[in-house]
Amino acid sequence: MPHYIWQKSNWPKLRWQSDRLLDPLGRARLRQGKLLSQAAALGFDLEQQAQAEILTEEAVKTAAIEGEEFDRESVRSSVQAAGAADRRPADGAAAGGRPG
Repeated sequence: MPHYIWQKSNWPKLRWQSDRLLDPLGRARLRQGKLLSQAAALGFDLEQQAQAEILTEEAVKTAAIEGEEFDRESVRSSVQAAGAADRRPADGAAAGGRPG
């Protein structure tokens, strides 16, 4: 029996029953909304840390699916560095200077 969805013989032509998925997906979406609300209430820094943890976990688990093992601390460092780069001003105007 396949462990991962991509190991199934009919991958990627999968079939599903929408009526069986609507309720569990609706509950998951509701929980996701509550979690996002709680993260927003934590404040900017904690929200960024939570997002970095989620991205780190997703990257490590995705690599595992592909048969690779990523060092969690290295991934976390890369995610945090990318987040810091995203928060830097693109030009002097954003930092209070004049556009070039």
